[in-house]
Amino acid sequence: MCTSQASRLFDSTEMAICKVLDAAVDSKEGTMNVTADDCLKTLATHLPLAKVVMISKLILNQEKVQEARACLVLKMMTRLFEGLPTDELNAVVDDLAPCAINAYDSPASSVRKTAVYCLVAMVNKLGMKTMEPYLKNLTSGKLNLVQVYVQRTMASSSHSQF
Repeated sequence: MCTSQASRLFDSTEMAICKVLDAAVDSKEGTMNVTADDCLKTLATHLPLAKVVMISKLILNQEKVQEARACLVLKMMTRLFEGLPTDELNAVVDDLAPCAINAYDSPASSVRKTAVYCLVAMVNKLGMKTMEPYLKNLTSGKLNLVQVYVQRTMASSSHSQF
């Protein structure tokens, strides 16, 4: 349904995303998290971008966002930056990059790790020049980690082309 009938969810994008997040966070079953993760990644690229951005910002800017919820939203954002055209993403980077930067300061290591992957996806898609204003506030250690992962993804993608 997420892919073939996504248009049916356009009017209830926020509710669909929140319901999937709730199901994952409230579940004690590990397979539910994997399913919810896949579902959110699909919804991110098939539902209206403005609504996905709005709900992502709302969730990540909460004062005490749950660790699991933050990770799932950051993974959804990562898929967004991997799967959508650059011109669409340039329009929303001002909204989403600060959320990923703030998540990188989370006390939870899983949130920080997911935030790094999200920032790497942003840099890979939009380029370091576009992301520089957001990354300049990171400590040198954090910035270096993002740059290392960017270089690794570039190296692995160049090897896979041969």
